[in-house]
Amino acid sequence: MTDRWQKKCLNGLLIVLSLTICLSVVQVLAAFDIISFSTKELRIVQNYAQGLVEANLDAATELGISVDDPPIAWPAVNIRNMIDNATTPEEVYDIIMTEMNELERRIWEHADYSLAQDLKYIIGQDPNHEELESFPHEIHISFSGDNYVEIEGGEHLSPETQEQLMNYKIPEALRLQTVAVVIDLVDGLPVTAAREPALDVGSIVQLENQYKFLEQELHQLRAQAGHAELTGPGLTIYLDDAEFPIDSTEWFHAEDFYEIVHTLFANGAKGITVGGKRLIASSSIRCVGALVYVNNEAIAGKPWVIVAVGDSDAMLAALSPLFDYLTEQRGLRVEVMEEEEIHLPAYRRRQ
Repeated sequence: MTDRWQKKCLNGLLIVLSLTICLSVVQVLAAFDIISFSTKELRIVQNYAQGLVEANLDAATELGISVDDPPIAWPAVNIRNMIDNATTPEEVYDIIMTEMNELERRIWEHADYSLAQDLKYIIGQDPNHEELESFPHEIHISFSGDNYVEIEGGEHLSPETQEQLMNYKIPEALRLQTVAVVIDLVDGLPVTAAREPALDVGSIVQLENQYKFLEQELHQLRAQAGHAELTGPGLTIYLDDAEFPIDSTEWFHAEDFYEIVHTLFANGAKGITVGGKRLIASSSIRCVGALVYVNNEAIAGKPWVIVAVGDSDAMLAALSPLFDYLTEQRGLRVEVMEEEEIHLPAYRRRQ
């Protein structure tokens, strides 16, 4: 299989994967009514976009390009500022597809130029060019994915030059391309000139970045919707009826669970479980006698356990007045623990 065909296959695969992720994001948005993004979602998108800037700068460093050079440094600073000042996720997407694309193009052009000049220099030092019978003459140096080097049209080159080309190491990101070096006569002397690489890997890397971005966004949306695992700091809340209940006010009711859950979500909870059951948009909490059902499954109690991942301080501050009422006015028992790390399972449909 040729490098060009490998690239076409990889390019097509990445496009399919990106479209798949796009469709998945749309399905999540439609299924859970996440039509307009809140400030929290905007921050998530901004963080990922900033991560893509950093990834491009890391790639530039790997390619031997100084990230302090003005053609790279200035656009990167400008993109970071634009991302920070964006007011909607759509603005961030536009920045990624335009400004970020331009930054990537500059990085790859710089890297391709440096590669071509290196190979031109190596071939230009060879003493055997005068043996060529016709000019101009092209030599093609192809790099495969596993850094295998193939030389076409270089039969006249000295063994030393061929060995130098065969052992030439390039960064992984620059593989899967071919560089053409043209040898011509100028004033009776052989002169070498390098062409642009025959295969442009920049488009592949851009597709990979877009795919990673969409994949990360999908995971975040799924986590917020309850369909992916979630880990982070948060609260563990233990609830129990009054120690010696006399009337129904001293029992926990479905309305009490709902009020606690709604308060948590309204104050930064990224995910919640009740009795170990992950809540999603269509979840239900019902009380049938002494049993509490979440997602139509009975949960263990007492005490009942609510776990929430999010900003502990913000959630606890919002819950304090409610818990004061439940404990002081109704005699219910509430215990709250702040946790540095909580792991929430994904929602599982009842079989």
